[in-house]
Amino acid sequence: MMSTTHSVPRSAVRDIVWPAITTGTTARQLALQQQFQQSERWDPARLRAQQFIQLQQLTAHAARTMPFWRARLRDAGITPGAPLDDAAWSRIPVLTRAEAQDAGAALHCLSIPPAHGETYHASTSGSSGRPLNIAKTALHQQFWDAFQLREALWQGLDMRAKTGAIRTLRDIKAGPGGTVREADWGATFAPIFATGPAVAFEIRRPIAEQAAWMLREDPEYLLSFSANLSLLAQHFRDAKSRPKRLRKLRGFAEIVSADMRDLCRDVFGVEIIDSYSSEEVGYIALQCPAHLSALHVMAEGVFLEVLNPAGQPCAPGEIGRVVVTPLHNFAMPMLRYEIGDLAECGGPCACGRGLPVLNRIIGRSRAAVIMPDGTARAAFFGSKSFYKIPAIRQYQAAQTARDTIEIRLVVRQELTADEAAFITQVVRDDLDPSFQIRIVYTDDIPRMPSGKFEEFRCEFA
Repeated sequence: MMSTTHSVPRSAVRDIVWPAITTGTTARQLALQQQFQQSERWDPARLRAQQFIQLQQLTAHAARTMPFWRARLRDAGITPGAPLDDAAWSRIPVLTRAEAQDAGAALHCLSIPPAHGETYHASTSGSSGRPLNIAKTALHQQFWDAFQLREALWQGLDMRAKTGAIRTLRDIKAGPGGTVREADWGATFAPIFATGPAVAFEIRRPIAEQAAWMLREDPEYLLSFSANLSLLAQHFRDAKSRPKRLRKLRGFAEIVSADMRDLCRDVFGVEIIDSYSSEEVGYIALQCPAHLSALHVMAEGVFLEVLNPAGQPCAPGEIGRVVVTPLHNFAMPMLRYEIGDLAECGGPCACGRGLPVLNRIIGRSRAAVIMPDGTARAAFFGSKSFYKIPAIRQYQAAQTARDTIEIRLVVRQELTADEAAFITQVVRDDLDPSFQIRIVYTDDIPRMPSGKFEEFRCEFA
């Protein structure tokens, strides 16, 4: 949507140590930040007009290179390359996750403009528990990184501080005490800013061990699953202690509720930075730096719609299904993709930014798993591995007894013995080897009355 012909002046951000020379990817990232500073202040009409210019290019590319989209756009009466408006756009059918699963490789473009860079592959279960294979370009990733930088700048993070993360480490080799140590904040930040160190710890370790690690390392910022942050807050509340240097928490992958904010504020004395993202789209919305209750849509990278049951745009205060179109991923065009979340639309933000506003997201929920020793931890397990089995359309895990995990599957056909054994091993490896694993087939896995999808449920007292 945006060219990258300008650079960010060094005076744009206070208290940041800038490198002496910026080239290549670094220069492009600085250029994007400069342009974001301008585009976030555009009025909504101008912003939307620019989005439709990019949507026109995206649909023309999809129609030219991909039979799946060529037929879908033709049936909707869309002429490739012709100007688009709201009326024309609304004729394109919403792409459901089940349709995306069934389309498979037909959604992966094999003819990508060279300027978009390399193609990468990943997988996601999203907010619906439906595995999906995705492809994305280096250009798409550049926007992902740029929005991550925007978040840090919006929230006034001190790049020279020590940052920590409690997440899955998988094959990353940890050092003494189970800590992964890096000299800086990683490839998104280090080429641009002089940063402090970064440390990480395995989320599958007991909460008591995670808390002890936080006290030892004492990071100034901590990133983790929102549900895990809540469990840590409960632990420190009961222990009547807390890390000394913590400035802010950063939640991801799940809803940050008002109760969770209050708990962390009371225990740690800090705020949670919230964001809304997905593997297939990237950053969708970031918390307003001036108003905690508002999430600003990253309109430079995604065209977002919130639709009511009749398929019409919701008004501020109304809740509808989230439909997204990543603007720059020519490796896997996702036109009007229903991501599986519900959201409440917001009105114009008092901060003065013209970016669309979401008041709240109603998406995935993850309960705590009760371990065999009676302790609780976030129910993170290797569900992304499930995508390796093409038969699986949707899944949910439920703890039905202290020693039993039930894996509920919606499938195209029943799993083979080897596939069932693979699922059993994945869950045991990531939770606890003593768990009994039951695989149950079902026709549908419904959402909660609130609209959330529970990836994991604890169903015993």
